[in-house]
Amino acid sequence: MTENSKNTFLNLVCAKIRKNRQLVPTDFNISTRVEHVDGVPFMNLWFRTGGCSYDRRGACTFCNYGISSPVCGKDIVNYVKKGLSSLDINENTILLMTPSGSMFDDIEVPDDAFMEILKLVRNTKCRAFLCETRVEYITEEKIKFYASVLDNKVASLEIGLESSNPWILKYCVNKNLSLDNYRRAIQLIQKYGLGSSTTIMHGGPFLSPSEAVEDTVNTVRWALEQGVDRTCVFPAHVKKWTLLEWLWKRDIYFPPSLWSLVDVLEKLGPDFSPRVYIAWHKVFENQESDGKRLDPLDDLGFVHAATTCEKCRTKVIKLLDSYRDYHSFATIEKLSKIKCECKDLWRASLDQPDALSLRDRVVIQYRIIGNEFLGHEWWTKYGHQVINEVSSSKIESTWR
Repeated sequence: MTENSKNTFLNLVCAKIRKNRQLVPTDFNISTRVEHVDGVPFMNLWFRTGGCSYDRRGACTFCNYGISSPVCGKDIVNYVKKGLSSLDINENTILLMTPSGSMFDDIEVPDDAFMEILKLVRNTKCRAFLCETRVEYITEEKIKFYASVLDNKVASLEIGLESSNPWILKYCVNKNLSLDNYRRAIQLIQKYGLGSSTTIMHGGPFLSPSEAVEDTVNTVRWALEQGVDRTCVFPAHVKKWTLLEWLWKRDIYFPPSLWSLVDVLEKLGPDFSPRVYIAWHKVFENQESDGKRLDPLDDLGFVHAATTCEKCRTKVIKLLDSYRDYHSFATIEKLSKIKCECKDLWRASLDQPDALSLRDRVVIQYRIIGNEFLGHEWWTKYGHQVINEVSSSKIESTWR
């Protein structure tokens, strides 16, 4: 298997799932959220665009930040202006700005809008700024411009990785990402003196609980070895119009327990804690700049999230909030000492031997998915090719 080869089967399936998806309303142009990370305000500004270019091709099995009717660069800049004016940004603020996909994608965010947005950011009081992009859009020209305009900020880039295992990326996540391109992107970011962060999804489809923990731990270590400054681990959310939702509704997929996230952090240990951030360990209420609240359970939001039982949930999330803010491994030690029935059930799921290998699970579920979405005729004609590819590809991992 070539590392960055496409999964045509999953692209077709995911595109079909999203075919009749609701568009982001044209009157919902920005969303803001304010947290605290590293003891300072962390402000997140989302603005409406046409949507992620990869999303329209099928792309990731878990992701859905929405697509919209086309948005011109001038309107995008106006949305960002409105969003920035709604935030109480000060000299300590860390500002994260993101469209539905990639800031560096000139189809989603045209070059003229990209340039104007960076100039707007430069004129804010924020101390640090970061935005999200896929590695495929990172060019030296854009990196150089990004660094030059934001030379008065602590500027960083956040890039999605999800897994460092090429087999899982292709057959489970459906992210056509070359790890060589990832390395080159990190080197380019370093060349221009920028900071780097990478997102890692925990608990993707088809993986058992123990495999998910192992893959996340391995991915964090691998990313840091490549020179990324920090990693951000987030437990998978089930979002509408995704393959993940379809699997979840049929009891084929179960979101990870928050205890699984704790286990990842515990296994990484105190040496990694300062560079391992977390996100989406709880459900957030988003707020538009005009003061209206966006219900996280609406048609654009998530369906289900990682959690624990009601008895311990408040305490667990409070401690995870504390870890997010200060990255103290002592907080993880406190979490590891909590006793609860749901924790015992989660632990039992880790210890439960897998009846089938990861490869066999994918093969069986691909058959179900293929017949359901592409039809019996298509699967009869092409299914053997899909199965042969999955069966013959090598899994670079400690499990088989």
